[in-house]
Formats: sequence, C-alpha cells, structure tokens
Amino acid sequence: MLGRNSFPAFLGVQPPKKTERGPQKLSEMQMNFPIKLLFLLLLLISANGCAFIPLPLIYMNHIKTAYDTVSFISNSPTSNDIALSSFTGKRCRVVNMLAGEDVCRDKSATEKMQEYIGEQYSASNETGIAW
Repeated sequence: MLGRNSFPAFLGVQPPKKTERGPQKLSEMQMNFPIKLLFLLLLLISANGCAFIPLPLIYMNHIKTAYDTVSFISNSPTSNDIALSSFTGKRCRVVNMLAGEDVCRDKSATEKMQEYIGEQYSASNETGIAW
C-alpha cells in the first residue's frame, strides 16, 4: 500500500521537488485589484441612482421632506435655510429666489439682539445664574 507522500515509480511520476522561495512579489494587476474593485462599486452605485441607499437613510429623507413641507407651508425656515443661515451668519431663505430676491440677507438689528439675548440666557442657565 502506498502512503500519502509516496509516488508510484512504475507510472513514471516523480515527486515534486522542494525549492526554497523568497518573498513573493505582487504583480501590478494584484496590487491594483482593490482600486479597480472600489471603482467598479462606485460605478455601479452611481449608475443605479439611489438603489443602494440603506433603509434608515430613506426614512430620514422622508422625515426631512415632511419637515420642509410643513415649514414651507407655515412660512418658517426649512432645514436648508437653517443650515445655510448657520454657515453664512445671515438670514437665508431659498424661497427668495422665486421672487427674484437675494437668498441671504443681513440680519436686522432686532434679530441680532434676539440672538444675542438668547445666547446670553442659555449661557446663564448653564452656569446656574438666574435672570
């Protein structure tokens, strides 16, 4: 009976020769594979539009749309208006574009004072000082 590593000599099969190998070098194709895979995934996602958006993000999009609709109907700033106003430091309304006006305007003195008082009041509540 033949063992695991024995080869039948009568068939002319020789055992493989053991050779010492040095560190293997990756070919250029093997090195670029992750980059090509990432590019392919990005291409598939962009070609399919919003097909790969996870479910929680879809729900968040619906909630944002509902909030913006209610804000628009009640003539309040939408979430986009709030974000734009916080970045610019001005009073911004995207709806102003429909009327041909500037999107962002400087805040009036009253709005600046209300904002200042609101900041001071919230700071005093954090320190425990009551007005």
